[in-house]
Amino acid sequence: MKIYIFERIEKCTPNHHEEGGVVVIAKDKRQVYKLLSEHKHEYSVEFRTEISQEEFEVAKVYKVEDTEPKVYIFPDSGCC
Repeated sequence: MKIYIFERIEKCTPNHHEEGGVVVIAKDKRQVYKLLSEHKHEYSVEFRTEISQEEFEVAKVYKVEDTEPKVYIFPDSGCC
């Protein structure tokens, strides 16, 4: 498994401040896309399911052991 850390996603949520961070624990890039397409934010806010190639290129990726696939969303709270 790997942890993919996307520090700045252009349109993470449909909120007023759309930007934010996304962390995904997955076995590969394909599973990242699958998890994102299935995931809804815990407050039932749907977020953008597509991460661009440029966003993938700057993502930090680390190997992790003994964990399940998971998605974490960190919306940009902006000035609100």
